Amino acid sequence: MTLSTTHQHPAAIKSYRWMIDRYHRAVQAGLFEGQPLELLNGELIEMAPEGIPHAGSRQG
Repeated sequence: MTLSTTHQHPAAIKSYRWMIDRYHRAVQAGLFEGQPLELLNGELIEMAPEGIPHAGSRQG
């Protein structure tokens, strides 16, 4: 029996840099409503939801 593998390459991912003023306008327009995002170094990053690991590490 001969096994063969195929290598699949993911499609190229395009990314775009956001300027702070455009990000603020998009937020004010409701573009990201309900999505926990933050702008870091020009990139929109989805924030991790606060879950048990986060809640357990809080003081107080």
